[in-house]
Amino acid sequence: MVKIAPYKHLDLLTDEELIFNKPLQVFSQYLNCSKSFQDENTTRLLLEGNESLLNMNAEMLSRIITGFLERNMIKV
Repeated sequence: MVKIAPYKHLDLLTDEELIFNKPLQVFSQYLNCSKSFQDENTTRLLLEGNESLLNMNAEMLSRIITGFLERNMIKV
């Protein structure tokens, strides 16, 4: 299962988790805050194009991270 831990709790991560998280440090400023975006236009366009909305759940997050790691040949 994928869980996001706040950066202030890095001391709780295992060595393996620290290696896994290292490439994600580029996103730290975004992961350390809450952002909210108006997405009404995007939602309308996707629905008009018969496309589904993105469901950013743990499975999707894991897929994105795995793809990034595999693309960059980073082994954990």
